[in-house]
Amino acid sequence: MKNLLAVFCFLIMTSCGTTLTVNSEVKTFINSQNFTVVKPVKWHAFKNHGYVSYTPLSIDENPFQNSVSVFQFLETNDHSFEEFVQTRINETNNSRTIIKQESYSELTQLGTIYIHNLESTFQGHINKEFSVNFEHNGNYYNYNYYSRKNLYKKHLDDAMSILKSIAFKENQD
Repeated sequence: MKNLLAVFCFLIMTSCGTTLTVNSEVKTFINSQNFTVVKPVKWHAFKNHGYVSYTPLSIDENPFQNSVSVFQFLETNDHSFEEFVQTRINETNNSRTIIKQESYSELTQLGTIYIHNLESTFQGHINKEFSVNFEHNGNYYNYNYYSRKNLYKKHLDDAMSILKSIAFKENQD
Protein backbone atom coordinates (compact mmCIF):
# COMPACT_ATOMS: atom_id res chain seq x y z
CA MET A 1 0.00 0.00 0.00
CA LYS A 2 2.88 2.32 0.88
CA ASN A 3 4.46 1.71 -2.55
CA LEU A 4 1.14 2.41 -4.28
CA LEU A 5 0.82 5.70 -2.40
CA ALA A 6 4.39 6.67 -3.36
CA VAL A 7 3.68 5.89 -7.03
CA PHE A 8 0.44 7.90 -6.87
CA CYS A 9 2.26 10.92 -5.35
CA PHE A 10 4.99 10.66 -8.00
CA LEU A 11 2.40 10.61 -10.79
CA ILE A 12 0.62 13.65 -9.37
CA MET A 13 3.87 15.58 -9.05
CA THR A 14 5.09 14.76 -12.55
CA SER A 15 1.67 15.41 -14.07
CA CYS A 16 1.52 18.84 -12.46
CA GLY A 17 4.98 19.65 -13.81
CA THR A 18 3.96 18.62 -17.30
CA THR A 19 0.79 20.67 -17.12
CA LEU A 20 2.73 23.67 -15.87
CA THR A 21 5.21 23.35 -18.76
CA VAL A 22 2.48 23.08 -21.38
CA ASN A 23 0.59 26.02 -19.87
CA SER A 24 3.79 28.04 -19.80
CA GLU A 25 4.49 27.20 -23.45
CA VAL A 26 0.91 28.07 -24.43
CA LYS A 27 1.04 31.41 -22.59
CA THR A 28 4.38 32.28 -24.18
CA PHE A 29 3.03 31.46 -27.64
CA ILE A 30 -0.18 33.44 -27.07
CA ASN A 31 1.79 36.46 -25.81
CA SER A 32 4.08 36.37 -28.86
CA GLN A 33 1.19 36.58 -31.36
CA ASN A 34 0.40 39.92 -32.96
CA PHE A 35 -3.31 39.41 -32.35
CA THR A 36 -5.60 38.51 -29.48
CA VAL A 37 -8.70 36.38 -29.16
CA VAL A 38 -11.25 36.10 -26.40
CA LYS A 39 -11.96 32.52 -25.45
CA PRO A 40 -15.43 31.64 -24.18
CA VAL A 41 -15.97 30.73 -20.53
CA LYS A 42 -15.14 27.05 -19.91
CA TRP A 43 -12.88 26.88 -23.00
CA HIS A 44 -9.15 26.42 -22.53
CA ALA A 45 -6.05 26.76 -24.66
CA PHE A 46 -3.81 23.83 -25.57
CA LYS A 47 -0.74 23.28 -27.72
CA ASN A 48 -1.62 21.91 -31.15
CA HIS A 49 1.11 21.10 -33.71
CA GLY A 50 3.10 24.31 -33.34
CA TYR A 51 0.28 26.70 -32.52
CA VAL A 52 -2.44 27.21 -29.93
CA SER A 53 -5.98 25.91 -30.17
CA TYR A 54 -8.98 26.39 -27.93
CA THR A 55 -11.52 23.76 -26.91
CA PRO A 56 -14.43 23.23 -24.54
CA LEU A 57 -13.36 19.59 -24.14
CA SER A 58 -11.04 18.15 -21.53
CA ILE A 59 -7.86 16.29 -22.43
CA ASP A 60 -9.70 13.07 -21.50
CA GLU A 61 -12.38 13.88 -24.09
CA ASN A 62 -9.73 14.45 -26.81
CA PRO A 63 -9.74 18.21 -27.50
CA PHE A 64 -8.88 17.57 -31.16
CA GLN A 65 -12.50 16.46 -31.66
CA ASN A 66 -13.75 20.04 -31.23
CA SER A 67 -11.37 22.95 -31.45
CA VAL A 68 -10.70 26.43 -32.77
CA SER A 69 -7.31 27.63 -33.91
CA VAL A 70 -6.15 31.02 -35.13
CA PHE A 71 -2.66 31.45 -36.54
CA GLN A 72 -0.49 33.47 -38.87
CA PHE A 73 1.06 31.70 -41.84
CA LEU A 74 4.81 32.08 -41.78
CA GLU A 75 5.37 31.45 -45.48
CA THR A 76 6.28 34.16 -47.93
CA ASN A 77 3.60 35.92 -49.93
CA ASP A 78 4.81 35.02 -53.44
CA HIS A 79 1.25 34.90 -54.77
CA SER A 80 -1.79 37.09 -54.42
CA PHE A 81 -3.92 36.43 -51.37
CA GLU A 82 -6.69 34.95 -53.56
CA GLU A 83 -4.21 32.51 -55.14
CA PHE A 84 -2.89 31.62 -51.70
CA VAL A 85 -6.43 30.85 -50.49
CA GLN A 86 -7.16 28.69 -53.54
CA THR A 87 -3.95 26.73 -52.95
CA ARG A 88 -4.99 26.11 -49.33
CA ILE A 89 -8.43 24.88 -50.44
CA ASN A 90 -6.81 22.55 -52.97
CA GLU A 91 -4.45 21.18 -50.30
CA THR A 92 -7.41 20.49 -48.01
CA ASN A 93 -9.31 18.76 -50.80
CA ASN A 94 -6.31 16.53 -51.52
CA SER A 95 -5.88 15.50 -47.89
CA ARG A 96 -9.45 14.61 -46.93
CA THR A 97 -12.41 12.68 -48.26
CA ILE A 98 -14.83 15.54 -48.89
CA ILE A 99 -18.55 14.84 -48.52
CA LYS A 100 -19.67 18.39 -49.27
CA GLN A 101 -18.16 21.85 -49.31
CA GLU A 102 -18.66 25.45 -50.24
CA SER A 103 -16.27 28.38 -50.61
CA TYR A 104 -17.18 32.04 -50.64
CA SER A 105 -16.00 35.45 -49.51
CA GLU A 106 -17.57 37.94 -47.11
CA LEU A 107 -16.83 41.43 -45.86
CA THR A 108 -16.39 41.47 -42.04
CA GLN A 109 -14.56 43.38 -39.31
CA LEU A 110 -11.40 41.62 -40.58
CA GLY A 111 -11.93 42.90 -44.12
CA THR A 112 -12.63 40.50 -46.96
CA ILE A 113 -12.42 36.95 -45.64
CA TYR A 114 -12.46 33.73 -47.62
CA ILE A 115 -14.52 30.94 -46.09
CA HIS A 116 -14.15 27.25 -46.83
CA ASN A 117 -16.97 25.34 -45.18
CA LEU A 118 -16.73 21.57 -45.50
CA GLU A 119 -17.79 18.20 -44.28
CA SER A 120 -15.40 15.27 -44.64
CA THR A 121 -14.49 11.87 -43.32
CA PHE A 122 -11.27 11.28 -41.43
CA GLN A 123 -10.29 8.16 -39.51
CA GLY A 124 -13.82 6.79 -39.81
CA HIS A 125 -15.57 9.89 -38.44
CA ILE A 126 -17.59 12.62 -40.13
CA ASN A 127 -16.14 16.03 -39.34
CA LYS A 128 -17.24 19.57 -40.07
CA GLU A 129 -14.87 22.45 -40.61
CA PHE A 130 -15.39 26.18 -40.92
CA SER A 131 -12.12 27.68 -42.15
CA VAL A 132 -11.54 31.39 -42.68
CA ASN A 133 -8.52 32.93 -44.37
CA PHE A 134 -7.89 36.63 -43.97
CA GLU A 135 -5.15 39.16 -44.57
CA HIS A 136 -3.86 41.92 -42.30
CA ASN A 137 -0.98 44.26 -43.17
CA GLY A 138 0.23 41.89 -45.89
CA ASN A 139 0.27 38.84 -43.59
CA TYR A 140 -2.01 35.85 -44.05
CA TYR A 141 -4.02 34.27 -41.23
CA ASN A 142 -6.34 31.34 -40.69
CA TYR A 143 -9.19 30.78 -38.26
CA ASN A 144 -10.39 27.19 -38.18
CA TYR A 145 -13.28 25.59 -36.31
CA TYR A 146 -12.93 21.82 -36.63
CA SER A 147 -15.34 19.40 -35.01
CA ARG A 148 -16.81 15.96 -35.08
CA LYS A 149 -20.21 16.39 -36.70
CA ASN A 150 -22.10 15.38 -33.53
CA LEU A 151 -20.42 18.20 -31.52
CA TYR A 152 -20.42 20.92 -34.20
CA LYS A 153 -23.71 22.71 -33.48
CA LYS A 154 -23.34 22.40 -29.70
CA HIS A 155 -20.20 24.58 -29.70
CA LEU A 156 -20.75 26.64 -32.88
CA ASP A 157 -21.86 29.87 -31.16
CA ASP A 158 -18.83 29.86 -28.87
CA ALA A 159 -16.52 29.03 -31.77
CA MET A 160 -17.92 31.92 -33.81
CA SER A 161 -17.48 34.27 -30.85
CA ILE A 162 -13.74 33.58 -31.05
CA LEU A 163 -13.74 34.57 -34.74
CA LYS A 164 -15.57 37.80 -33.96
CA SER A 165 -13.14 38.60 -31.11
CA ILE A 166 -9.95 38.59 -33.20
CA ALA A 167 -8.17 41.91 -32.76
CA PHE A 168 -4.67 42.98 -33.76
CA LYS A 169 -2.27 44.44 -31.25
CA GLU A 170 -1.21 48.00 -31.96
CA ASN A 171 2.28 48.73 -33.31
CA GLN A 172 2.58 45.21 -34.71
CA ASP A 173 1.73 43.63 -38.06
